[in-house]
Amino acid sequence: TLAVFRNACVHQGLSLDGGLLDEGVLVCPWHGFRFDATSGECVSAPGAQLEPVPSRVDDGRLWIRPGSGS
Repeated sequence: TLAVFRNACVHQGLSLDGGLLDEGVLVCPWHGFRFDATSGECVSAPGAQLEPVPSRVDDGRLWIRPGSGS
């Protein structure tokens, strides 16, 4: 399963670049917020959610809707 999210932590909007993926959990490099990598749900602060970006895989290529994400 592939999930694509806007490159911004829900905590302070900082980039998730450099975050670690640990057993299906994305860890924000700034303050350690933890997100389910398939759903975007924040496991550190229930109710918070990463913003999904519409995407698909077609013939081995990843397509992301133009203007989505950062």
